[in-house]
Amino acid sequence: MMRAAPPPGHGTGRAAALLAALALCLPGCLPSVPASRSAAPPPEPRVRVAVAPTAPAGLAGKRALLLPLEGPGVTDRRWRLAFSRELRDVLLRRRLCAVVELRETDAPAEGGPELLERAAAEGYDLVIRGGIPSLLFPSDVTAGLVALRLRVTSTRTGTTLWILDGEADLRPRLGMDLVVAEVPHRPAPGVFQGFSAVAEAMADVMARSERRSP
Repeated sequence: MMRAAPPPGHGTGRAAALLAALALCLPGCLPSVPASRSAAPPPEPRVRVAVAPTAPAGLAGKRALLLPLEGPGVTDRRWRLAFSRELRDVLLRRRLCAVVELRETDAPAEGGPELLERAAAEGYDLVIRGGIPSLLFPSDVTAGLVALRLRVTSTRTGTTLWILDGEADLRPRLGMDLVVAEVPHRPAPGVFQGFSAVAEAMADVMARSERRSP
């Protein structure tokens, strides 16, 4: 006996809900890497500066080596590389450095002098390392969070020029039916959109510092 095919879209909503729940509950099980930004309004990032140069460091003329961002908020290598590429693009769009090259191999285990000496020998003036301490996907009714930490170090002197921490809440606006009007539901910004906003805010902080008088 032949069975009739289910109608188009049958079970799609249930499957999508299950995938969303798995993505929220299992840290190692992430959705596909986003290809574009969400249509939701961008979030308002918060940036805290832990270390900053006392005078302009001349970043605009420097060649920077960007190492892939690390966890613990993101363990999937595809996502780490996607975020790292977006960070590189943000730094280039903001013209923070003359050159920002992303080394897409995993960051070397050693740090300190060995890493800086190797980067200097390859012609880089700066090493940019960072990580994503927290990454929480938003849902239709709950808020998410994305956090970024960056360290910028001079290969010539070994001095840490910048340490910045930034984060952004990814909050949906819940719809409401009021007596006089209806407030439509607005989805939360996506994690990739939130990451871009944080990276841009960090780049702007460093760029403003470079423009001040020495």
